Amino acid sequence: MPSKVDLLVLGLLNSGPMHGYQLHHTAKTQGIYAWLNVSQSAIYYSLRKLKNQGWVTAKAQRTGNLPERQVYSLTEKGHGQFVSLLEKNLASADKPHLRLGLGIYFMDQLPPGRAMALIKKRQAALQKWATQLQGQLAATKAGAGDPLAVETLGHALKHLELELEWLEHLVQPE
Repeated sequence: MPSKVDLLVLGLLNSGPMHGYQLHHTAKTQGIYAWLNVSQSAIYYSLRKLKNQGWVTAKAQRTGNLPERQVYSLTEKGHGQFVSLLEKNLASADKPHLRLGLGIYFMDQLPPGRAMALIKKRQAALQKWATQLQGQLAATKAGAGDPLAVETLGHALKHLELELEWLEHLVQPE
């Protein structure tokens, strides 16, 4: 089953051939890592998998005195899979993955005060992340960035803000 990383790699390659580091660098500079948890090694794993499935091809390329590297391109089959995965992603009505739900459900199993201390620690980390996203969103807007990148960053920020609001309610019940 294709993963979110596969969709990312196929989508980036849909704009043109790239080597593995270019994919990583593009995801980083486009702000994708701000809202999608993907490692550079996951990108390389996906490339190998997609190549084995015939969705991408690899061609060895050397630039100057630099070491040879593999440049990946989307195949026709890969483009079809990208469109299919993209359509499924956009139409998906899957339940959101709420890992925190289990912690909240069982938090009464911890010693008094411990759960609230952990929730406050989570709040601080999420607030830091929200501040980073706000900065990235402002920079993307100021740099006349891709409107869809602005929307995606805004979507991630809204989710964070909502969770922070809800956590505040949990910590400070009325």
